[in-house]
Amino acid sequence: MEKQILAPGIVQYENVVDSPMGFINVLNNGSLWEPGIAAPSRYLKKDGHEMERLVEVFFLPTREEIQNQEMLFWRNRFVDAIEECEKDYLDYYVVDTVFYEREWLQFLKYEKGHHFANHIDDVPDSRRTLSGVYYFNDDYCDGQLYFKHFDLTIKPRPNTYLLFPSNWTYAHSAKKVTCGTKYAMVNFLL
Repeated sequence: MEKQILAPGIVQYENVVDSPMGFINVLNNGSLWEPGIAAPSRYLKKDGHEMERLVEVFFLPTREEIQNQEMLFWRNRFVDAIEECEKDYLDYYVVDTVFYEREWLQFLKYEKGHHFANHIDDVPDSRRTLSGVYYFNDDYCDGQLYFKHFDLTIKPRPNTYLLFPSNWTYAHSAKKVTCGTKYAMVNFLL
């Protein structure tokens, strides 16, 4: 695992999971994707209009809820890998980890035209502290992650996990994918 600080509080970890596309193949073969929503629409407003989040989603069940052994294998592999990155991040920024709890893992499939408008991850119904975005692939066009207040555009390489605070300073968007399919996973610590 390699670490790079891209901006204050925005840290990129590379080479996080071995053979990550294996899990995407499980999801695609099982037709497990559903039309996605981000949060209740009252939190997705901009100038009185609902913001768009066009994407397909799969919410990973808890370890106890998973019946499929292959799914359980991939769940454990991802959780172990991202926990290692999160521990490093929290240690680096000297954050006490005693009070943190993980929200569900959400796997995202962005096809041509899919995107997510500028937003923050810490919302009243879900007091998130740390956001994580894992990237499975890069064989798609555009679809970059953009941090508005840093004027920072990122298109991570495959097998990369980005961590950043969930607050307003780290408002971000997922730009529109113009060709191919982008696969990502989002995760939050509360």
